[in-house]
Amino acid sequence: MAALIVAGGSLAVGLVFGALNYLKPSGTVQHVSTQNNTAIAGSNNSASIYNGPVYQNNLVKPAQPETAAAGTKPFSWIWEALTHDEMERLYGSLQGLGLQSVQVVCNRDTCTGLAESFKEVFRRLGWQLMEDGRAAFLYANGVTGIQLNRTDSTGAAFKSAVESAARLSIQLQAPALGKPVIAHILVVIGGKNLPEPMPIELRNGLQDLGYKLTDLSMELFNFSADRERDKPSLQEGFDKSRAYERETASIVKRSFGAKILAYESDLRMLGIDVPFGFQPGSADYRPELWAKWFGAVGGYFKQGKVAEARIMSADRDLWFHQ
Repeated sequence: MAALIVAGGSLAVGLVFGALNYLKPSGTVQHVSTQNNTAIAGSNNSASIYNGPVYQNNLVKPAQPETAAAGTKPFSWIWEALTHDEMERLYGSLQGLGLQSVQVVCNRDTCTGLAESFKEVFRRLGWQLMEDGRAAFLYANGVTGIQLNRTDSTGAAFKSAVESAARLSIQLQAPALGKPVIAHILVVIGGKNLPEPMPIELRNGLQDLGYKLTDLSMELFNFSADRERDKPSLQEGFDKSRAYERETASIVKRSFGAKILAYESDLRMLGIDVPFGFQPGSADYRPELWAKWFGAVGGYFKQGKVAEARIMSADRDLWFHQ
């Protein structure tokens, strides 16, 4: 028997442009961070837009026990490894499925502990551990939680075993349209599910980050517009135009590169994936595309919609056509 486990979904193109409606007017709005009391200005003050990794804003950093409500466990973006007892229960529950081929996909540091726990149980069962880069590429991004792309009895049995043994939630869903069906079991561990109701500290941190991302978006939009006005006309020749694009890429790398890379790294901790590589030195690098992407993610974060941001941000088809 074979099964497919993935976490994710689809999102209409219109959601991106809905999120972009939350962009602030250039140079007219100032946001004061609730995390570090730092004024985060619009495009008139580029130096104050980013003052360190998100980790310093206590959004990525694991919550301390004293910050959690009484009797509750503090939220962390990191998936915990299975305990010894959970692994034993899961091992016993999965024996009835017989021998399987399985792949565990974890494309960020926040899920490695849980991924290794699953692999250890599968090895004990004698299951074959697969490595299929195609599966990881097509199914791993934009995922929230753990999802099984299998709705038959095997999928139901796997879901029941994991949920009863480890108190993890598994979503069952048919393979996405346009994506190949993977014959083996594919366990994709996505970004962490957010607690409901969302703690006020977490909501404030997401909103604070959302404002910073939309501020950066406006800076990139303004920079792109300024450069476009000065761009050589087609009549001035292809070589001159290409040289101008290379110069633009160099300026972007110097002015925004460290800032963008730092945000990109921190956003990955929150389960947000970039569907295109940040290569500011390439000839086809477009700062306006990054402006749209940061603005859309920031708009969702200001609403506390992390799962929606994950799906939209990783939609390769959507961003390819921007």
